[in-house]
Amino acid sequence: DEILANNIRADVEERDWQPQAPSPNRKESVEKFVSPLAHVQKQTQESPKYVLGKEISNDVASNMSLPLPFDLCRLLLLDSASPLNQTWESERGDADYQHGEWTFPPSSPRVHEKGLAEEQLVSSGSMLDAQRVRSYTRLRNREKIALSEALFVEKDDNQGLVFVIADRAPRRGFSAKARIQVRPYSPRNCAIKITSEIRPVGKNLNNQAAVHKAFVLVLDEMNSRYGIEGTGLSAVFLKVCKSFSA
Repeated sequence: DEILANNIRADVEERDWQPQAPSPNRKESVEKFVSPLAHVQKQTQESPKYVLGKEISNDVASNMSLPLPFDLCRLLLLDSASPLNQTWESERGDADYQHGEWTFPPSSPRVHEKGLAEEQLVSSGSMLDAQRVRSYTRLRNREKIALSEALFVEKDDNQGLVFVIADRAPRRGFSAKARIQVRPYSPRNCAIKITSEIRPVGKNLNNQAAVHKAFVLVLDEMNSRYGIEGTGLSAVFLKVCKSFSA
């Protein structure tokens, strides 16, 4: 465990999340990635057959290159106080954010680590199997409603990070989650892929045309929240990368 912690430790002691000085390699364009929008549109032109509990997966962002080292990309995603999370939360239109503590299952070697600041916890070792809840409010039909999402780390080692954000309440008869995968491909660069995973959970799926319309709305919401345009997580990540290399 100590070896693993040392391998993935980010040099973040005394970090105040100020932009770093640029390096020559960081002049590489952050827009060098493959847009998934045409692929997603093509997939949704033909309505699939919707089956209760059967997952439908679509790329939201694929092979997006980020001109930051993997350890920093990892920390930006997992630390709720990072510029990435703070900017994304402030721009995505929700409010009253509350972040639960990261917890580990009894089988984790880190289960007894208590009282660490979040940045120190994330930086001091693998977050494998860690989970937390993020709650927030949203205006819907002029009423403030309480929502939450579960965050879970499926993989965290030198080869990459797999991080899942799942809505805790169904929307339009579907459950939805985003799977975020980050991997290093050079000492100063990493690649990110975000996939939406949507499952029908409504019991009445007889009207497949109506179910498809609801699915398209949910898919659009996931693309808006995590995609490469506007206030999507991918778009905000690119913006944050530019601030670090400015």
